[in-house]
Amino acid sequence: MNYKQRLKHWLGVVFGATVVYQTESFAQEGEDVILAKLVEHIPQGFYIDIGAHHPYRFSNTYLLYKKGWSGINIDPSPGGMSAFQLNRPRDLNLEIGVGKTEGTLTYYQFADTALNTFDPTAAQRVQKSGQSALISKKTVPVQSLQSITDRWVPSPTEVAVLDVDVEGSELEVLQGNDWERIRPLVISVEYLSQEPISAVLESDLAKYLEQYGYELHARTVNTVFFKRSR
Repeated sequence: MNYKQRLKHWLGVVFGATVVYQTESFAQEGEDVILAKLVEHIPQGFYIDIGAHHPYRFSNTYLLYKKGWSGINIDPSPGGMSAFQLNRPRDLNLEIGVGKTEGTLTYYQFADTALNTFDPTAAQRVQKSGQSALISKKTVPVQSLQSITDRWVPSPTEVAVLDVDVEGSELEVLQGNDWERIRPLVISVEYLSQEPISAVLESDLAKYLEQYGYELHARTVNTVFFKRSR
């Protein structure tokens, strides 16, 4: 038991403070804790967070940031990066869309910005379920992940974590990567279908990443984690 663990133990014993044993997490389902565990051997790594949404609300990378990491946060929500500039100054914060190729896509904006998406099916699902009100939809330019990393991730920077949460367009984002140059150790991807693991393994997402040497390593209810095996 190290010094911090001993201190935490005695604070709990003396004061009965259950908060002492609380695990810090900012993600929706503890995804950040899983990511931190999978890369705990890397003291100050680099991440790319696509669909970053907010500097710490529902953030899968803020816990890593607090541990000394830095990286790139990407989200097309208008004005959304101002909060990142204030709260994540070590990071590069880009207010742009990400797609399979260069071009334009229709962006659906909701009252709850966590549900903003380029995927019309996902947007329709949100409206039908009454989760949030549609505020607007507009055409915005998008770039591929390859073009973004070519510009903003100079060699020999190694991307240890790639987090993709774009409300339904995750596979298209991954298909725009240059897998010869950018090969993250861990990839976390939002996966809204609550299928059994056997079905996830047969999904287009799993099969796509498998060809680049990734294996399904863990999951939460709505996120799957792939780790590089070769």
